[in-house]
Amino acid sequence: MPEFRKLFDLPAAKLSREDIENLGRLITDGLPIKPRAFDFSLSDGDATYRAYSLDELLSQNLPSSVDDLSFSVHGWTDDEKIDRSITIRLGRTIASCQIHALDEVWFKGKIQQIGEFFGQRKPWYGKFRTSLPGLFGGFQSLSFGAFLFLLWKSEFLFSLIAGLTIVALFRGFTAYSNGRLFPLIDIQLVEKRRQLNRETLMVIFTALGALATAAGVIIQILQKSNP
Repeated sequence: MPEFRKLFDLPAAKLSREDIENLGRLITDGLPIKPRAFDFSLSDGDATYRAYSLDELLSQNLPSSVDDLSFSVHGWTDDEKIDRSITIRLGRTIASCQIHALDEVWFKGKIQQIGEFFGQRKPWYGKFRTSLPGLFGGFQSLSFGAFLFLLWKSEFLFSLIAGLTIVALFRGFTAYSNGRLFPLIDIQLVEKRRQLNRETLMVIFTALGALATAAGVIIQILQKSNP
């Protein structure tokens, strides 16, 4: 009998407490309940919350947001052998799923269900998140060139704006690298009531800084062409 196994990456997603509940139900649906067949855990910094049932996990005094999620479930045959399993690991910079089964129909069905689940929960920046390192680098290079040009022209106000934009982009890239900005997986167990999040503020500030910097460069070019 063939054995099917696949390890694949998951797309960016924003998950709520309800989403966590639905994900747990999705991967355990149809699996027989046996002692410690399911393992659920959430981590926030150095603290890890772990349980062998989803209800038990969510009944704990959890923080409003968590950094990592790890769900592992196994299905058993009547003769006490594992015939299927799903392991999902989610974090601010990682998101992977491994599925194993002897039943090809179940195997392919779960892959499709999990793919659709995460596809329906993409954040607004999900489509271009993988392009962000290039965008950060490109904008930093342009801003640095503009900074030197404006400094050479003694346009200290515009050069200061360009310098602040460079600093903001550098700090933004650092925050992106550790998942604090534009996280791959954002798990919020308690919905934050705010209209502007860090991602939106970063985009607004960078756009304003880039526009102001570009305006300074354009003014200098126009002044040069019209002495």
